[in-house]
Amino acid sequence: MVERLVLLAALALAVPAAARDRDLGTAVQKNITAQVVDLHPKHAGVPPEASNGVRSAAAVNRYLGGQVTPLQSISGGSQLGATGGQAGAGTGAAAGAGPGPR
Repeated sequence: MVERLVLLAALALAVPAAARDRDLGTAVQKNITAQVVDLHPKHAGVPPEASNGVRSAAAVNRYLGGQVTPLQSISGGSQLGATGGQAGAGTGAAAGAGPGPR
C-alpha cells in the first residue's frame, strides 16, 4: 500500500514537469538545424554593414604603409562609489562611505 502511494505521488509530481519540457530529447535535431545552411536567407541582396570597398581598400593601404592610427589608451581608474574626487583611492562603497552598489 505504501509503495502504491509513493508511486502515485512520484507520478503526480513528474507529469507537470514532463508536460512543460516539450523539447526533451531533441538536442541532435537542434544541432542539425543550427548548422544547416539556409539557401534562401531573408537578408539576400542586402549589402552587409561596412561593405564600402573604397574605404576598406584605404584601410588596407594605410596598414601596409605603416600609417595605422594608434589605439586610444584607457585609464584603469574607476569612478564607482568615489566621493570627493578620490576615484580608486579606497573610498566609496568598498570602504563603507558614499553611495554605491551593495
